[in-house]
Amino acid sequence: MSRVIFHPDKCSGCHICEEACSFQHFGVINISKSRIRVSTRFSPEGVFHEAKVCLQCEGAPCTRVCPTGALQKNEDGHLVFNEDKCIGCMLCAKACPYGLIFKHPELKIPLVCDMCGGDPLCVKWCPMGALEVR
Repeated sequence: MSRVIFHPDKCSGCHICEEACSFQHFGVINISKSRIRVSTRFSPEGVFHEAKVCLQCEGAPCTRVCPTGALQKNEDGHLVFNEDKCIGCMLCAKACPYGLIFKHPELKIPLVCDMCGGDPLCVKWCPMGALEVR
């Protein structure tokens, strides 16, 4: 099973990965609708970037708590979200031990990485090579 790996030493904090994700899934460039989140921390030691993206856990707790089956794993082991089945309870986000499921700002549905069907655009569009699929 593959997932997106983040290399903080290569990240410039440009947010292009978030823009690519929101455009891929919702047709808009709006980082609040992205399934990957990049944050920047400033300190006396320097500037540090962090990316939060689903780890595609084995035995994913988010799928086990979904009461409608809206969030499941496919045969490749990647998460698949069926918006039509979702009731917006966000139990999946509460079950994620890493806090890697976000809430869509308008639709109130979970935003969880589905690996873009196996070819994540965030990885393709990262100009710094800070993301990879492994």
